[in-house]
Amino acid sequence: MGTATDAGNPTRGTSVTLRVARAAAARHRSAIELRRNEVVYRQVVDRANEGVWAIDAEARTTFVNTAMAAMLGRPAAEMLGTSLYDFMDDNGRFVVAGHLARRRDGVAERGCELRFRRRDGSELEATLSTSPLTDDDGAYVGALALVTDATDRLRQARRLTEANERFRVVFDSAPIGMALARLDGRLLEVNPALCALLDHALDDLLRLGLHELVAPGDATAVTSMLRTVAEGAPGPVELEVRVRHRGVGVGWVALSVATVNGPDGRPAHLVCHCQDITATRQARENLVHQALHDPLTGLPNRQLLGDRLASALSRRRRRDGPVGILFVDVDSFKEVNDTLGHEGGDHLLVAVADRLRGAVRPEDTVARLGGDEFVVLLTGLEDHGAAAAAAVAARAKAAVASPFVYRGTEVRPSVSIGVAVAGRPTPTPEELLAAADGDMYADKQRRRARA
Repeated sequence: MGTATDAGNPTRGTSVTLRVARAAAARHRSAIELRRNEVVYRQVVDRANEGVWAIDAEARTTFVNTAMAAMLGRPAAEMLGTSLYDFMDDNGRFVVAGHLARRRDGVAERGCELRFRRRDGSELEATLSTSPLTDDDGAYVGALALVTDATDRLRQARRLTEANERFRVVFDSAPIGMALARLDGRLLEVNPALCALLDHALDDLLRLGLHELVAPGDATAVTSMLRTVAEGAPGPVELEVRVRHRGVGVGWVALSVATVNGPDGRPAHLVCHCQDITATRQARENLVHQALHDPLTGLPNRQLLGDRLASALSRRRRRDGPVGILFVDVDSFKEVNDTLGHEGGDHLLVAVADRLRGAVRPEDTVARLGGDEFVVLLTGLEDHGAAAAAAVAARAKAAVASPFVYRGTEVRPSVSIGVAVAGRPTPTPEELLAAADGDMYADKQRRRARA
């Protein structure tokens, strides 16, 4: 019946023919479009910066792009049909085989790192990530791999790891105290040397900040130091501060603090060095003391007296406070030396120094100029400075006049004292000393006349 109907309807035959023709034309256009798209896709893949490597189910190469071939230093055509495993060592084969097996089973995972062998024998360090390929029935037919050259990144990572390891060795074994801290000074890490220096357990130190490690009087200086460093001071900032040293009192340390920048180039942490300088500081102070003090009596010497006198006169100009000088000379010291010997004379000078110190106020300075000459600097005197200075001179004479016994021999020392008080205009230190010296000689002459 169909044949009869078609024969009776010539239009229907034409319609079928047109549909077949249109379908064939569509398939042709699709094939052309597919081929065109395939060319475009291959060009895109071939020009990619990363390596693209397609393999079949047995890991044989079906395609590599230009970048992948260049990474291995081989022509792309030479690699077709070769096994992916031909370009790596046994460890790489083990890693990649496990990766492909998991991807084939649908396990999502990040890529793996391995080494490929180039044609010239050198190694390519790379990361490999894959996507499984399946046919229309969902059966595994291979994989598409993306290979990224990680040689520079991994080399930098190794260098960073090695640098961190070197820093850790230096940090832990350094003979001086070291710490890493936040910008506010809170400690994050400390080395064994710092624990030993401060006689603190590690956990105890990690609860503290740098300003809590130092003596209370130095905490403000440390806080200011941290602020300076955090604001971007070039290079390390150094400070000498006092700390509780090894549990036996206060010691001195040289504290050095510098910033460690973060990835954004801005200060992120602090690195601190803490070196025990207690002995050095003590030696320095001893040298300064020796330079400014008389070795026999321990009193300030001429230089230190001059500094203090100049300072007192300068303050007097601003505050109008009286400043006085007592110029003291031991009477008949040559005869004392002849009686007691030079060693006995030295003992007498020490005794005179102690007696003068006991006769004056704590704020006054007793100094030895040399030989048997002493000077007392009087500051903060009452308004009638001359009377107050004369009263101190009288006490000093009485104190010195007590009997002195050396190896069974008794002497009664005495001193002549000259008094000078700064008037208007304020004299120079040399002028005030000269005035007191002149008054001392006058006193000596009066004492001799009475004798």
